[in-house]
Amino acid sequence: MSRGSRPPAPRLPTSVFGHRFRDETLLEAALSHPSSVDSSLAHLRRRYQQLEFLGDAVWNCCISEALISLLPGAPEGELSLCRARLVSAAALAELAKSLDLPPLLFLSKGEESTGGRERASILSGGFEAVIGAIYLDGGGTLIRRLARSVCDDQLPGVRLGC
Repeated sequence: MSRGSRPPAPRLPTSVFGHRFRDETLLEAALSHPSSVDSSLAHLRRRYQQLEFLGDAVWNCCISEALISLLPGAPEGELSLCRARLVSAAALAELAKSLDLPPLLFLSKGEESTGGRERASILSGGFEAVIGAIYLDGGGTLIRRLARSVCDDQLPGVRLGC
């Protein structure tokens, strides 16, 4: 393998989370965990991290919007507790698994061999990066629907603990 490259990746999926990407470079960056590229491809590492950063903010916003809609009389403290549970690394990792994200992620051999595909930090980061990429590629409509669905499904159990 030459410096500045990685082993040939499997074909990119045609869609992720129900979104068909117009800009496949966004999808490739979102699925490329920083461990999967060497230092000469710093731009790809940086792009993943930027997408993760954006996806975190977008997901928090969409979950917040869904919670306000579903719990119109709830005080700020209760909304904050519910949101914190729904956006935690553990919750995002479980969501990533339920949406079949783990097999799509590009990981280094080291991460792969040490269980990285099951690690909450990697799965939650990958989820956030994909959300950021979807937002840039197609806007927030799909993300809002996904957030509402998550809240509809998980809110009763989460709210008991709030």
